[in-house]
Amino acid sequence: ENDVVAIVSRASGQQACEEVKRRSRDDCDKLLRISEIDWDFGDLEDIAKAVSLAAAGHCFQKMPALVRCKIAAKGPWDVRGPIQDEHFGELCQGIARGTQLTSLVLDLNWNQITGEHLGTFGEGIGCCAQLTSLVLYFRSNQITGEHLGTFGEGIG
Repeated sequence: ENDVVAIVSRASGQQACEEVKRRSRDDCDKLLRISEIDWDFGDLEDIAKAVSLAAAGHCFQKMPALVRCKIAAKGPWDVRGPIQDEHFGELCQGIARGTQLTSLVLDLNWNQITGEHLGTFGEGIGCCAQLTSLVLYFRSNQITGEHLGTFGEGIG
């Protein structure tokens, strides 16, 4: 195990929720070596999955080696999913701790995000000095134009 250079964490659906719960409780050396996350929560229909997304933000502080992060937490296409600004805000705070991130992909389509925390998100992105790739999906949320400016200000 001492020869392990990096660890990748991949999970989808309910396993993604369980992986986040386990990682947020975990305080072992393996957590420190995670360099890549690929968590796809699937179509989110219940609040428990939204809470798991928020908990993912707390996991980042335990992952100083994280360089690639891909999180998908889409709501069902026919109704808005359960992710609201409070869940997104907690995720944003965690992203600021990802100082080694080179790639970040967030797919949060079809949720209830209004953009209240876009400034915090921008500040978090601004802390990721190594970031070379940023892909964001926020289609069919409730983000208003007034919040888009705070995102740019936060990065700036």
